[in-house]
Amino acid sequence: NVAKSAPERCEACNGTALKQEDDVLDTWFSSALWPFATLGWPENTADLGYFYPTQAMVTSSQIIFLWVARMIMTGLYFMGDIPFPVVHINPTVLNWEGRRMSKSLGTGVDPLEMTSQYGTDATRFGLIWQTSGQEVKFTDERLEAGRNFCNKIWNAARLVLRNSAESEISAADLKETPKRAADQGGFAEKWILFRLNRAINNTRDALDRDRFDEAARGLHEFFWSEFCDWYLELAKIEVGSAETLSQKRLVHQVMLYVLERCLRLLHPFLPFITEEIWQYLPHEGEYIMAAPYPEAQGLEEAGAETSMARLVALVTATRRMRAERKVPQSEQVNVEITGADSPLCDFVAENEGLLRSLLRARAVSIVDEPTLPGPPDRIAASDQDAAHALADTPESAGSADIYLSRQVDAKTVQAEIERLSKALQQAESEVERTASNLDNKQFLSRAPEHVVEKIRGRNREAKKEAESLREPIATLRE
Repeated sequence: NVAKSAPERCEACNGTALKQEDDVLDTWFSSALWPFATLGWPENTADLGYFYPTQAMVTSSQIIFLWVARMIMTGLYFMGDIPFPVVHINPTVLNWEGRRMSKSLGTGVDPLEMTSQYGTDATRFGLIWQTSGQEVKFTDERLEAGRNFCNKIWNAARLVLRNSAESEISAADLKETPKRAADQGGFAEKWILFRLNRAINNTRDALDRDRFDEAARGLHEFFWSEFCDWYLELAKIEVGSAETLSQKRLVHQVMLYVLERCLRLLHPFLPFITEEIWQYLPHEGEYIMAAPYPEAQGLEEAGAETSMARLVALVTATRRMRAERKVPQSEQVNVEITGADSPLCDFVAENEGLLRSLLRARAVSIVDEPTLPGPPDRIAASDQDAAHALADTPESAGSADIYLSRQVDAKTVQAEIERLSKALQQAESEVERTASNLDNKQFLSRAPEHVVEKIRGRNREAKKEAESLREPIATLRE
């Protein structure tokens, strides 16, 4: 405790000749001198000239005024310049209830336990991608997501390495990948390289702005959804159907190229798993940590985005139909697409073999009039959204009616009749309910016009849906 008045004598020796210590530096004031005092100031040392000012200060919000502001003021006063142009404030990690983590309160988390349970990279990534604000409410779910992502990377690398081993691709070959893909690749190769360039630019931009969470989430989305869920699935089909070794080798080359660039992009976030996998890939240099960070190659997508949007819309719509009609994804079906004026038609004709594999279909046909039993399903807004999420193109993916038929037995036919009949009953009930409102003069006189118009729209849609269901039910009953 600070004494309220000067002591009269020393408590230890009982002496009265007391003198206040004059060689004392306040804790925060000494900290304020840190950027230059540690470099030899007040002497004009080589270290001071080289390291002052530095590039950035990384700290927490609790000491912005206690320390950061003081360092800036003393730097301006003694050195004539600020000590750092950038201050990155790390968020404060709280428990899920928003309470400060504390051992004494029992709200703390032991990082060593987390890394032991989930892995160091998973813990690191799980924390980084949720640091979008000044506070983080910590949960294990994010670490589980980080662990799942590490598993995804590992399994994708195994797939790529296993499939491309026969091609014996070198690091020099990888350098030529963008040019060769632009000249000889299909739309899938051009699309994934274009999307890789976009991921590189977005990641670099986010890192330049110290938005580490944004960079992590963007790379997660690109690697998991675009590279693994779409391109690698397409690549497996392309490799299996390639007519020449050159075509097969190009696909292998693109797979390796994108994987290698992704590992370098992810290395600051996942240093251990990326280093381990990188050593198995064709590369230049001894360590990934010393490899240059990827730069975009400036490739043109040359229509690949539109082609990919059409493929995604078709696949998403058909898979949705399977799920709604409880048709297992493993079961082969027949698919018919109507609408000869749709931009999808040429695409379907050119990629019929690829679509058959993706849709698990015996045949994918474009017809003027359907021969398969309905009801059809138009490519919906949700399917279009999925397409444009993976292909930012202003051109529509197209619209068409899709008919799907399976080889069925009597039991399956009856189940389908029951499903369609239930849907018809719901549609007819909606027609009756909305018609009742529209026939009610008192309701029409009191309800706002936009409400009435909304009910009219629902009535029209319900009538249209009911009409589309009656014919396929009748067909199945024949």
